[in-house]
Amino acid sequence: MPYTSDDLVSAVRMRCQLPDQDADGKFSDADIRELATEELFTTLLATLRGARGDYYVTAYDYTIASGVSDYRIPTRAQGASLRDLTIIDTSGNGYSVPHIPLEDADIFAKTGSFYWPGGVAHVLQGNFIKLRPEPTSSGDTLRVRYYQRPGRLVGTAEAMKVTGFGPNPTQVQGDVPASWTTSNIFDVILAAPNFDTLATDESVSAVTTGIGGSVTFTNPYPTELAVGDYIALATESPVCQLPVELYPALVSAACVRVLESLGDLQAAGVAQSKLSEQLARALVQLEPRNQGEDIRIFSRRSPLRFGRRWW
Repeated sequence: MPYTSDDLVSAVRMRCQLPDQDADGKFSDADIRELATEELFTTLLATLRGARGDYYVTAYDYTIASGVSDYRIPTRAQGASLRDLTIIDTSGNGYSVPHIPLEDADIFAKTGSFYWPGGVAHVLQGNFIKLRPEPTSSGDTLRVRYYQRPGRLVGTAEAMKVTGFGPNPTQVQGDVPASWTTSNIFDVILAAPNFDTLATDESVSAVTTGIGGSVTFTNPYPTELAVGDYIALATESPVCQLPVELYPALVSAACVRVLESLGDLQAAGVAQSKLSEQLARALVQLEPRNQGEDIRIFSRRSPLRFGRRWW
């Protein structure tokens, strides 16, 4: 079963008994996708976060520089929040960076008579991670793990479905939207479950639009990329980036919004009941994510696990 945004729009029209696009001037396909995106970003993502299965977790690495304590939270982080923060030293050893209260940001700003047991800590201020104390050496890696926001739903015609590859590991072939240029940046998305984003914010050196066109990336495309996958403008996706068990719930959530907008509150109430039932049943399959193993808890801050000193 396909899970594109076009399929979702068709399912919503069928359930809500809506005519084809523009037949009544009420709901275009783009309107339905926008409502579905809103529900994806609120209802569905909240459900997945509640399952505590680390869905959407990815990592971004900063190279730590001496005298630089502030590092921006990635722009695609859900809720501008972190999952975890680790420092990887030049030998490849990893150390957890504990979160301390903002009130202690100035107390621990510089290396001196105060110290945090176990080494480096951090505070969050606005959309920045502030390392405490301020680094006095360079070269280590700050690994920021966060929940990446899925792509905003767009039609498949607004993306490029991969049909082949060029003679070098940077060129990808397909039907390229006419509006694309080398000034755009792109995401690379799997067409099959679990619809992962293989690469984000990729720049291109050449774009040939139209049927049988191509895009040539500045860097080699991911080796996992295959025919049938998608290239889309950055932060967009032609597929619903959800576990497939939640796809019917996304359809129902979009139906609720459409029926409420049409003023059919009775039908909206029925759709809401169906949505609640689907979410409950999906959670049975989504949590716990590893049913054969319990999570082992380790004390990362015990004296036996100290391993990171001040800079």
